[in-house]
Amino acid sequence: MAWKSTKLDFGLGCMWCALSGLWSYWLADGLMRRWLFHYEIRNTIIRLISLQAINWVVTALVASHLGSDEPLRTWIIVVLVFTIANPIQWLFTSPAKYQKKVVDLETNKALAWKDIGRYIIVPLTIVTFITMVCLLEQQTAFHCTPHSGHYKLNANLTLGDTDAYVKVIMVILSSWTESSYEKRQAFRNSTLRLLPQNSNRISIVYRFVLGDAPSAKTRMELGHKIHVESQEFNDILMVPALDTFRQLSRKVYKTFQWTSKFTFDYLIKTDDDVFIRLDTVATELEEMGPGKRYYWKGLAYWNIPSNSETEQKYSDEEFDLPIFPPFTAGTLYILSRDIVSLIVTDAPRLFTQNEYQSLGIWLFSYNIKPIHDRRIQQADVCEDDMIAKPFNDRYSSSKTMEDMYENIRNNRRLCDGFPQINCAVCYLCEGRTVDWRSWNFNCDLEKGITLKIANTGFSFTNPGITIVRPIIYGNVATPLPPKKSAETDHTHKWTVSVKGVNGEDISYFIKKVVFKLHETYQNPLRTIENPPFEISETGWGEFELTMKLHFVPESGEKPVTLYHNLRLHPYEDDGSILTSNKGKPVSSFQYDELVFTDPTETMYQILLSNQTSNLPTRSTASQPYSIQAEQEEVKAIETAYRQVQENITKYKQRMDNATKEMNQVIYNDNKAE
Repeated sequence: MAWKSTKLDFGLGCMWCALSGLWSYWLADGLMRRWLFHYEIRNTIIRLISLQAINWVVTALVASHLGSDEPLRTWIIVVLVFTIANPIQWLFTSPAKYQKKVVDLETNKALAWKDIGRYIIVPLTIVTFITMVCLLEQQTAFHCTPHSGHYKLNANLTLGDTDAYVKVIMVILSSWTESSYEKRQAFRNSTLRLLPQNSNRISIVYRFVLGDAPSAKTRMELGHKIHVESQEFNDILMVPALDTFRQLSRKVYKTFQWTSKFTFDYLIKTDDDVFIRLDTVATELEEMGPGKRYYWKGLAYWNIPSNSETEQKYSDEEFDLPIFPPFTAGTLYILSRDIVSLIVTDAPRLFTQNEYQSLGIWLFSYNIKPIHDRRIQQADVCEDDMIAKPFNDRYSSSKTMEDMYENIRNNRRLCDGFPQINCAVCYLCEGRTVDWRSWNFNCDLEKGITLKIANTGFSFTNPGITIVRPIIYGNVATPLPPKKSAETDHTHKWTVSVKGVNGEDISYFIKKVVFKLHETYQNPLRTIENPPFEISETGWGEFELTMKLHFVPESGEKPVTLYHNLRLHPYEDDGSILTSNKGKPVSSFQYDELVFTDPTETMYQILLSNQTSNLPTRSTASQPYSIQAEQEEVKAIETAYRQVQENITKYKQRMDNATKEMNQVIYNDNKAE
């Protein structure tokens, strides 16, 4: 099926053709009058035939160059030729003597200019105006009226084995571009090769989803190619929604409406530039079975502010609230059949530019929350357990989806040969250069991803905003020289302090710190009102001291008290004093975070205008607190937790066995009696 010009194009072409015919007649009439004055009738006829031959040759050349499907441009060019030829003929080749009228030359030229305005300028203006209005109306129709509400190309669907235990439909968003054609081919050569064979356990069918062509030009250039592709693979669906970014939510909604006509258990939505571990996804859906209600799974986001920057591609000026309800990334998400039925209910609904955020809005009133799956990612990252990795045009990697498929086919790691510089969101970042926490993200293992600092005072899930400022507090103790120690009976000099995580100034939000020492010290309450917030003393014993942080008056916050055990000696794990480090400084610091919930407007501005450094990626001798240390601690806790669980299981099994043996002994004793 080749896309042709519309009936309106041919109708307008006929109008311009009629105008060119009229002007061709006037040109021939004027020249014939001159020729009859100078030549015999035989020579005049020869010239007239030659003129018409030239006219038709020019018309044929223009038509052959532009093609038979360009009637409008062909006849506009021909008319422009006559627009130039007729005024020349009237002004320079039609003096009064040829018309047998007694008028002077100046009067004749004035009459010629009037004829040009009357017979050339006015008709050309009218025809041009009619053409412009009709083409603008047609262009508006192309942008606003997708193909009459019908689904085209491979709209029929057969779910393979209709007796399958789990039935799945997968829709892959694509578009009317050459690059999308290549992406569809790559998707077929990689992800779809992991598609399990339909069986009595699971049946999966898929369609690439396109909207209506965004313009007549695009339809003309790519329509035939897409139709041939559809006939070859039988896997392209065209939905009645315009294929533009601004209409993406409507395109997805129309896709959901199409799927609702079929019987299925789960719907998988993804894009044509995403590699999916379809084998893993199919196995998990098969194990879960068809009975899961209100199932919505993907890379979840919550408390994400809406973007009002209208010049940006992802603008969401249609959405008036400051943040979006929980949603999942469009990379990959899975919906159960009952959720799709809720979405396609005939009712008014809001469409934002991002289809995945629209999905969150549509489901918000039903109080359905997404299940967070960190194995689905949007950024240029790679983790070996991922089930969805995008290959976006913005990413610079030379690796392709086919390369990732080859890794699986050859039993290699999923990310073998792929750059692993960036750490995927919600993952531990061992050995990675870029940590996702530096992207202003926080991750909740259940709710999903949110922002550390968001410019909004509203929340769907946790009303109010929260801002965190990390600090470290503790002491450094140094043994005194023997002579000095003997004079005072004190053994150590120590300094206790409160500061930013990297030693930065925190006085922009802390007004003063009150240190409370042991009562044996003269003046045990020490107030420090200027940075650095620290005090130094000497002593011989360890004790618990307190540090009360008073915030700036604008904050309206109550003071916070910190507790610290002053440490003078290094200790072994069993609590005994470490003798090998005798005489060396002892450092004992703790990491903590000050959490400001619902700060005043003034305090909010103070905190945002004075950003505090986050934890460094790696530990150093002077800075033991780092993301690396945090990850190691989390890993150690996870290891200990697994060991405890294993021990519980082991001892539970031993207890069960002992109980069985005891019951057997009792049974045998009773039987013997």
